[in-house]
Amino acid sequence: MHRVFLWLALAGLASAASLALAGGSRGARAHGGAVALRGKAPATDADEKAIRATAEAFTTAFNNGDAKAVAALWTPDGEYVDEDGTTITGRAAIQQEYAAFFKEHPKAHIQVDIDSMRVLGPEVAVEDGTTRLSEPPVGGVSTALYSVVHVKQDGKWQMARVRDVDSAPLSNYALLRNLEPMIGSWALQNGDTRTESKCDWVENRNWMRRTFETRRGGNLVGSGVQMIGVDPISGELASWEFDGDGGMSRTAWHQDGDKWVGESEGVMRDGRPMTATNIIKFQGKDGITWQSVDRTLDGAPLSDVPAMKVVRSK
Repeated sequence: MHRVFLWLALAGLASAASLALAGGSRGARAHGGAVALRGKAPATDADEKAIRATAEAFTTAFNNGDAKAVAALWTPDGEYVDEDGTTITGRAAIQQEYAAFFKEHPKAHIQVDIDSMRVLGPEVAVEDGTTRLSEPPVGGVSTALYSVVHVKQDGKWQMARVRDVDSAPLSNYALLRNLEPMIGSWALQNGDTRTESKCDWVENRNWMRRTFETRRGGNLVGSGVQMIGVDPISGELASWEFDGDGGMSRTAWHQDGDKWVGESEGVMRDGRPMTATNIIKFQGKDGITWQSVDRTLDGAPLSDVPAMKVVRSK
């Protein structure tokens, strides 16, 4: 079971009307888990209003990280079914799952887009929509389609069955997470030359952004920015580097055992082409070795840069 998607689907029960999703709604909605029962009397607008009030209470409880209040909105034997068919049954189990999630993601926040709310009788209603999970500092993380059956017991509307119909990540984080140790500030000292860099997640963790400055004897001799992510055309992990002097390069990365190897091609500001093979290796959580080999400039070979250690500065 995919825990992130689980909470997205459960959060769909918290739907408050007209919440806007930053990414917009997705395609046609599936409607799983609906139960149509005929009541003896027509449902009223008050029923729908009560269901939405319960949904708003869910949103508040979720965004406050209150697992007990979230679980209390289910019927005692309520259940959640994820898109793989895994079922969680009963308030106690649901509360336990939420408590574990809130402990791991204390700043998680839910937004919901309701596609339909159908009150089928005095005791049954079905809701379908889209949920979106956000988590600082990177913003939107995942989105999911959901369907929920509400039932009225002892005069109170509660959630009886939730089904996660479809879910998807909003970012390429799963493909980039092996590079997550790069996040932070780093320094490389080579004689009187020092390079300092900082790497952050940006844009829903679809990209890592690394900025750097190189100083020799206190004088700035180089700077630039590097974007690391998944090339949407080739599907490969790649980085694009833009130097402060106007040059640029693209590097295609692949993992080779415990090393990352990047084949780089670029161009200097004056138009001369350059190539290199860059190799990085993580040394625990606070060290990286970097070297550059097979370098050329305008077709002429350059000497290799031997392995040097980059250390975390904070």
